[in-house]
Amino acid sequence: MSTPSAKSLLLALLLSGCAGNPSLPDPEPTSAADPVSEAAFRQSVALLQQARYRQTVELLEPVSRSRPDLPGVLVNLAIAYIHLDKQDEARAALTQALAKAPEHPAALNWLAILNRRGGRFDEAKTLYQRLLSAHPDYAPGHLNLGILCDLYLHQPACALEHYQHYQRLVPGQDQQVTQWIADLQRRLPGGTR
Repeated sequence: MSTPSAKSLLLALLLSGCAGNPSLPDPEPTSAADPVSEAAFRQSVALLQQARYRQTVELLEPVSRSRPDLPGVLVNLAIAYIHLDKQDEARAALTQALAKAPEHPAALNWLAILNRRGGRFDEAKTLYQRLLSAHPDYAPGHLNLGILCDLYLHQPACALEHYQHYQRLVPGQDQQVTQWIADLQRRLPGGTR
């Protein structure tokens, strides 16, 4: 498990990026990993937080080949690939991560983002629903499903539901999401004007 301070930092990264940059993966327990893989994983989290994507790839590609059983390594590698505009490599890494851990929340979240970016909105929604079925309190999934429903599927009721759920899960209130909720409430039938 990650420490509360690590979760707070990762949540802060989520809030600063919203639609374009969902949260970085929460560091997973890596006690089953060897010390070298564990150190590489932890270093990759720091590199991603610093937007050092090429260095993340250089660090994690060899680890992913030697330890393909570690989904967190594959997810971090995929995040770096996404930021380097290597969508095919990202999709392959996420698919490999999901083969090892079919309900991995960050892997499902990022694969849904790739589908959304590729215009495959129904596939993205299905992945978000799968994610939230397995992890109903995964805040980034609710935020990103809300965004998908709001901006891409034009389903305001769906968007409102997931934005509100997201707000219940995060400490404090995300003011941007609060504004989105107010806008949706005004637009929905029977909403406040």
